[in-house]
Amino acid sequence: MPPETKIGVASSLEPWLELNDKVVMVTGASSGLGRGFCLDLAKAGCRIVAAARRIDRLQSLCDEINAGSVEPRRAQPRAVSVELDVTASGPAIEASVNKAWDAFGKIDALINNAGLRGSVHTPLDLTEDEWNNIVKTNMRGVWLVSKFVCTHMRDARLCGSVINISSIAGLNRGNLPGSFVYAASKAAVNTMTKIMAMELGIYKIRVNSISPGLFKSEITQDLMEKDWLKKVAIKTVPLRTFGEFDPALTSLARYLIHDSSEYVSGNVLIVEAGATLPAVSMLSESAYKLSRLRSVQPRKYFSIFALCGGMGGERGDARSCPEQFGKSNGKEASLLKSETKRPSFNFSFGREPELVGFGTLRAVTRHFSSQHEAIDIKHKLMGSIPKFVKIVEVGPRDGLQNEKEIVPTNVKVDLIKMLASSGLPVVEATSFVSPKWVPQLADSKDVMLAIRDIEHCRFPVLTPNMKGFEAALACGAKEVAVFAAASESFSRSNINCSFVDSLARYREVALAAKQHSIPVRGYISCVVGCPVEGAVPPSKVAYVAEELYKMGCSEISLGDTIGVGTPGTVIPMLEAVLNVVPLEKLAVHFHDTYGQALSNILLSLQMGISIVDSSISGLGGCPYAKGATGNVATEDVVYMLNGLGVQTNVDLGKLIWAGDYISKHLGRSSGSKAATALRRILANASKL
Repeated sequence: MPPETKIGVASSLEPWLELNDKVVMVTGASSGLGRGFCLDLAKAGCRIVAAARRIDRLQSLCDEINAGSVEPRRAQPRAVSVELDVTASGPAIEASVNKAWDAFGKIDALINNAGLRGSVHTPLDLTEDEWNNIVKTNMRGVWLVSKFVCTHMRDARLCGSVINISSIAGLNRGNLPGSFVYAASKAAVNTMTKIMAMELGIYKIRVNSISPGLFKSEITQDLMEKDWLKKVAIKTVPLRTFGEFDPALTSLARYLIHDSSEYVSGNVLIVEAGATLPAVSMLSESAYKLSRLRSVQPRKYFSIFALCGGMGGERGDARSCPEQFGKSNGKEASLLKSETKRPSFNFSFGREPELVGFGTLRAVTRHFSSQHEAIDIKHKLMGSIPKFVKIVEVGPRDGLQNEKEIVPTNVKVDLIKMLASSGLPVVEATSFVSPKWVPQLADSKDVMLAIRDIEHCRFPVLTPNMKGFEAALACGAKEVAVFAAASESFSRSNINCSFVDSLARYREVALAAKQHSIPVRGYISCVVGCPVEGAVPPSKVAYVAEELYKMGCSEISLGDTIGVGTPGTVIPMLEAVLNVVPLEKLAVHFHDTYGQALSNILLSLQMGISIVDSSISGLGGCPYAKGATGNVATEDVVYMLNGLGVQTNVDLGKLIWAGDYISKHLGRSSGSKAATALRRILANASKL
């Protein structure tokens, strides 16, 4: 096959081989893997921002890249250097990142490569300064550089990629002596990678880490030339070799930068020829004997961690720790060169082999206690649930608005009084909307006048525009609410305008309310699904929530209007909103169309939300959402919270009484399962 044909086939099968005009920032770029990434990615067509402390070496690297560029001369160079110390202050790192971003006007990918190996001291010999220096470099540096780069990506709406260079030392199968703080920091990087992937996914930013084993680089070149190292590979590594930087790491980095990896995020990609696979002897018996020398010569033992530690950046060099890079003493070398024999391992049922020291396995019996497990599970499930939850009763407004038969004003007033007497702190009373749109609430003025003297309970009212706000103000309303939607179609059918126009209206209402010291509650409907558009992206919900928060809403209620939400769809929605609105400002409002309301409420509580909307007897629906059954029943919510030991200050018995009252008037059974069951129990008890 002609060479040009091979290139064409490779480009079609492996598109990431060419990355024309992708801008990549590489930290720790002055030496080692960082320098290698810069050179390789430049060949692939990337624009390079090389960042490190040693600016002289960076400039030399950039000159080499720019001189080797075969493309026509442009105003911008192929590579630029930026001075960056990942241990510097936050503002200093931010300034360096801003300079890096401005170099090409964007950053498509960040390779967090800067890292510090440090000494091989034991936890007893390690100094606090050594600990702080490594943690500051390997953990804090990765976080701050990622923070400032990803902030730019988010604001520019750029689908970016973050690649954290970790190490096999950070794997639960790669822990070895001599790596105490380094391994801990790299394990932290892997965990940070996964959390970042979850939290930045909404902005289409992918985050992955690469955990390399031993690779030939500028730092490890002398070590890789040792004959005994080849013997170690033959006897301990499944693929019988250690890695070549190109293509093992370069091709993986190219793939993670290329758009074809758009669905790859949150992964720890291990590249070490299988060296750390469980139950594979990490070293032979001779190496185990060598580890025994540590008790006699603790400062001069050979560290296998140096062989498999995956030096990630510019700071881990041979000068800082000579014994790591093949400069061991004679006794150690003779032991390594001696004939070796792989030890055998015995495994018994119920025991798990555990790596101890150099290549030895210890059988560990795991002891399980049902009591301790139960305590642990309870803590995981209940630990984040608030001790007190505020119930916002929406029955008189949201519950009754969809009733075809007009409910008499006196019945509404009696219901509100009964709900207030049960201990509910907030009862949404009515809505100041056009009778043409919601005729059921045409008596809003009369209702407000009848309840104005009730104490110890707040009565917010819905005011969709300035006309409604002024009418509510004239009736003595002390709290108002506005109603936005995360769906364009639903907004038009519900309030007869686009959601952008609705937000403009609500800014007027919020401003007027502020002038009268009246709190404004913001509602968002269709936070999970829309009856017209289907699934609603969490980013849309977050946008509307942020706008409501910015205009001054003291509380924002997230409503699953058609009840299609499940914990699996509610989680990403809440995560998106929590990125832009403080937790204490959020409430949840679930309909029970598919029987998921209580599950979604429990999940919300576990995420820290402490305000829940509900409707007496499960009344409600939406006049513009066909098939959307009632809100979750207040009685059911209070019953569940009582069972969780969460305080509400609400009397469940009085709630059931109020639910019976309105259900009888409407001529239907209560929509509350808890109320129905408790009523049956009481009826049976009365017969005894």
